[in-house]
Amino acid sequence: MSRWDKVLPLEIKDVQYEELVTKPQSILDDILDFDLPWCSECLDFFNSERHVVAASGEQVRRPIYGSSICRWKHYEAHLDSLKKALSS
Repeated sequence: MSRWDKVLPLEIKDVQYEELVTKPQSILDDILDFDLPWCSECLDFFNSERHVVAASGEQVRRPIYGSSICRWKHYEAHLDSLKKALSS
């Protein structure tokens, strides 16, 4: 994200998924402070009847879930070359 912060001429809000899962209203308040009014439907987005066209369309219909937190650790042993490439 630091690259996009440098090259894009706009403000970017970083959101940690773990925080969104554990305290969604607080994080959504911060996101909406980017110049959007609070809307209670933000917490119940998965109940929307709106049409969704996305690869993750099924996930859009589910509440925020935390089962993905730390899931990357299952693959940590295979990430050394990627870590090296990203740190340079």
